[in-house]
Amino acid sequence: METIAPNKIVEWIPYNKLQNIKYLTKGGCSEIYTAYWIDGDYDEWDSKEKQLKRTGEIQVILKKLENVESANRSWFEEGKSHLSISSKWALVVQCYGLTKNPSDGNYMLKNSNN
Repeated sequence: METIAPNKIVEWIPYNKLQNIKYLTKGGCSEIYTAYWIDGDYDEWDSKEKQLKRTGEIQVILKKLENVESANRSWFEEGKSHLSISSKWALVVQCYGLTKNPSDGNYMLKNSNN
């Protein structure tokens, strides 16, 4: 579908589309990682091909969301806030979507690196 802001689309990102994942620090109650998203976010609508085009490889920040199995309301509110706020205000770190680490089952929010 056409959109005026394709880079604001939040999506499920397969973990295998991330490369060079490295631990960065612990922030608040989460671990923070850097990675390269090999496809990148959506960039523009290709009216000829009738599909969204991607930017290509970009560096992103991953925020590990721990204890999903025993998640409480505050865990869901944090995830909801990241997804909602980043899609509305340009000065807030952009949230591209969610992914899941298959080796430990932890979900991660994927944010821009700016």
